[in-house]
Amino acid sequence: MIFKHPLFNYSFGHAYVWDSIKVLVTYESDWKKAYQILSDMLEARTRQDFEKANREIQRWADQYLMKFHHVRPRIVIKIEDSGVLFSLRYLCETSTLLDTRQEISRAILEAFEADESIQFAYPTQRIVPTARPEEFSIQCVRST
Repeated sequence: MIFKHPLFNYSFGHAYVWDSIKVLVTYESDWKKAYQILSDMLEARTRQDFEKANREIQRWADQYLMKFHHVRPRIVIKIEDSGVLFSLRYLCETSTLLDTRQEISRAILEAFEADESIQFAYPTQRIVPTARPEEFSIQCVRST
């Protein structure tokens, strides 16, 4: 198993892992406002974790003579078929990963629910007829 599969030791170095939440909004939504809401919310919800993580990573880097890079939450924007996709990336403690994910998800739902200019998107398909409406004909066939 060790040689065939990735192995992650979350107890070595520091107690933080990167997590992500993907949020898809419609093209009709105010995506700039959505980005600002997500950015402010993510910063507020993860500030303490990032401060502690940066201290631990700095200590770890000093111990192993590695270059230290300050880490912070990040949002990546991507254009998708069904809307604008925001990928929220943040650090959290391994022991609180699910709680942190739930807290952030709940905050996103509440923030978007309170703002009518932002709507969640989901995969959709539109059927566009190629014929004009007057060219359509409906035939009823009666079977006996």
